This record gives sequence, structure tokens and C-alpha cells, in this order.
Amino acid sequence: MDAQRQKAFRRIFFNLKSIRLHGPEPASLEIEDIDRDEFNNWSAVAVAWGWTTRVARSCEAAIRMSDNGFDEEAAPLLRSATEHAMWLWWIRKDGGKVLEALQRQQATSLQKLLGAQEIGWTLDSPILDNIDALIGQATRRHAELDAFAHLSHLAKRYRDDLGNLYQAWLVDTQNSHPTLQSGAAYFKTLADGQPQGPGFRLLHKSDSQEHNIAAKAVIMFHVALTAYSAVAGLDDYYLPKLDRVTEQIGQLSRS
Repeated sequence: MDAQRQKAFRRIFFNLKSIRLHGPEPASLEIEDIDRDEFNNWSAVAVAWGWTTRVARSCEAAIRMSDNGFDEEAAPLLRSATEHAMWLWWIRKDGGKVLEALQRQQATSLQKLLGAQEIGWTLDSPILDNIDALIGQATRRHAELDAFAHLSHLAKRYRDDLGNLYQAWLVDTQNSHPTLQSGAAYFKTLADGQPQGPGFRLLHKSDSQEHNIAAKAVIMFHVALTAYSAVAGLDDYYLPKLDRVTEQIGQLSRS
């Protein structure tokens, strides 16, 4: 992607940030005597707000890293933003029921943490009490949703909306974990016949220019805001503005 288009996507991202910062907040909830389903529905709004904030800040951090030559190292941030954006779509579709699946997932993770004490350190009693309380919140309600905690299942369910995001997530996964791909960014293979070849030329920083950080950030943030808007009941504010951004993205993609 040429520098001019990168700058254009960067401007679009910060326009999206401004749209969110100047947008309305969802109505607050005074928690009184409400049932679990209603509580989960309101909790979903709070979680969606938190995830959208995580997407916004992770994407902005990736852009600022790119500005300073750290494109390759921004992959884990983009991967996290993609995952959060996809799960925001999940909440958009299934609402507060997703909170039940998230509590079960949290309980499983915390149980692994408890087991890890055998090879790590012993957790303090107050922390153990808090962990036990969180594990105790998990039930088997809406267990049919558990499969969609796996991004591949979620992407297949909403392939038109999330298929491309899932593929981007897989690419960034290769660059986020210890893989051949993550190491290859910092050396060049020299074939037989090349100067100093065959062998390797070692690099202190990647010289790849193929990351398109700002464009990826715009797409993730746009998906996140679209989902958050629906969850929070703020479509009247967000959708017209997001539609205009969609047109801008399309124009850049065609240019």
C-alpha cells in the first residue's frame, strides 16, 4: 500500500475515534430487583463498551507503533483487536446469553490457574477466595453457545460478516506466537549464487512494508463500532456515520 493511501486510512481511523468520543453513552442501569437474564443483557452492554474500548486503543497503539517503525511487532495488538471485534459481533447476535458462556470460559481458565500452583507459586488466600467466587458464578445456562467461543465456529456461523476477519486473525496469529514466520521477519535467506550466499543475513528490524496497519485498524474498529452500536441501542447515532466511512473505505479500495 502506498504512503498516500496509508495516510488516508490513518485519517479515517482517527475520524472513527472522534465519532466514538463524541457519541452518546447508553442509558445507565440502576440495579434493583431484576432477573438474571435482564442483568446479563445490561452486563452485555458494559462488556461491549469495554471490548470496543480495547479495540480502539489496541488499534491506535498499533498505528503509533507503525509510525515509529514497529509494524511487525504490532501484530499481537491487531490480533487482539480482531478477536475482540469478532466477539462483539457474537454479543450483537446473541445478546446477554453470551455472558453465560463467558463465565464458563472464565471458570475454566481460573481452574487452570489454580492447577498451575503445583509448578508455580502459591496464591494468597484473598485471591483464592475471589477465584472460587468467580468460578461459582458459572452455570450451564445457554451451554449451546460454548462452541462459538472458538473463532472458527463463530466465523463459519457468520461467514459473510466475519470470514475475512478470521483469516486476518490467523495471519496475525502466525506473527504473534513463536513460529517460523515470526522469526523469519528478522533475517533474509541468501540463495546459492547470491553475494555471501548460501546463508542468512540477520536483521535488527524487519524491512517488510506489507503490513497495512492503518487499513487493518480501520476495518477492526468499524466492525467493533457497528456491533457496539447495535448492542447499546445507539444505531441512530452511529449507523449514518459508519455508512459514510464505509463509502470512504470503498473509494480507497477501488483507487
